[in-house]
Amino acid sequence: MTTTPLPSVTGITTALPPTPSRVGHEFAEWLENRALELDAHSNLASELLPRLAAEQVFGLGVPEASGGVAHSQFEDAVDAIAEVAQYSLTAAFVLWSQRSFIEYLLHTSCTALRERYLPSLLSGQIAGSTGLSNALKYLSGMETLHVRSTAQDEHTWRLQGSLPWLTNLRPQNYVVAVPIATPDQQAAIAVIAASDRRQTRSPDIALVALQASNTAALTIDGLVIDPRTQLLDHDAAAFIARVRPKFLALQCSMSLGLIQRCLHQVRHHPAPAPVLLRAAQAAQERLNTLRQALLDGVASEHFLSHPKALFTLRIALAELVGEASALESANEGGVSFIAGARPQTQRRLREAQFIPIVTPTVAQLKAVLAS
Repeated sequence: MTTTPLPSVTGITTALPPTPSRVGHEFAEWLENRALELDAHSNLASELLPRLAAEQVFGLGVPEASGGVAHSQFEDAVDAIAEVAQYSLTAAFVLWSQRSFIEYLLHTSCTALRERYLPSLLSGQIAGSTGLSNALKYLSGMETLHVRSTAQDEHTWRLQGSLPWLTNLRPQNYVVAVPIATPDQQAAIAVIAASDRRQTRSPDIALVALQASNTAALTIDGLVIDPRTQLLDHDAAAFIARVRPKFLALQCSMSLGLIQRCLHQVRHHPAPAPVLLRAAQAAQERLNTLRQALLDGVASEHFLSHPKALFTLRIALAELVGEASALESANEGGVSFIAGARPQTQRRLREAQFIPIVTPTVAQLKAVLAS
């Protein structure tokens, strides 16, 4: 495959990765040329979801009968996120959130939710925000549920609370999965939409990276839901156990792509340091092994009964992200520490810092493994 050389601001020429197979070359170049802007500013946030939708990546691995891409497999969804992450982790983060919400709808028994939102999510007309950070921490005993409910009448509940961090919360155009404490103090997962009354989206949170990901907080003050038609599941623990393998596999895809690009930068540098080139080649072999283990574990459903094996893979990939980004920076040398001299390398270093702290965080997973 041919690659397109892009001139660096400092004169170093770095080739793009080979033309991707799951997103078009034109879109890949758009991401490459705007990765810094997507990372540092929110002005392109409104363009990102429609552009991803135009690549038909939201339907990869979704059954054709449900509106998905014909003859695609879940592996295609994993690889699409990884390919996008090679160019921009911001874009991959948005894609992960959207595709994860679609996965929720494929696993819910609430047909009303699936029929109401799945077509619009697949087409990118609305944004899906995963919203399960609080539930994952709650089920691990790390925090209480942030949203509580009281019975308003026989068929409706009134919600009160807040969620401090939601990604892909596209203004006036989102659906979000919200962990809630039910009136009888059980943990359930509701879905609320931007059109629901008595909720407030904050301005975008000022992040050090990934700024065009529409990440914001949500305050809920008396929002009324009908649990018969607005719950993904009455049992949050059971639902998360079902969706966790694919949810985490899609999340790991961001690591796969970022690692691949950092190693590519070392291998295709005009003058790679031999010792770092050997380290990059060894890291590439580990990456290939981890990717295959991830796909095999999901396909065989091994992770359903052995979630700790998946947690171990997630940790290993996060650690490899740190190693790969450090290799790229070391190969560039001291110039990578000069402001503006290697802006893409510096961006990938910021992206790498995010991988261990996206929920479930590496620290949380290590605590679970140690318990």
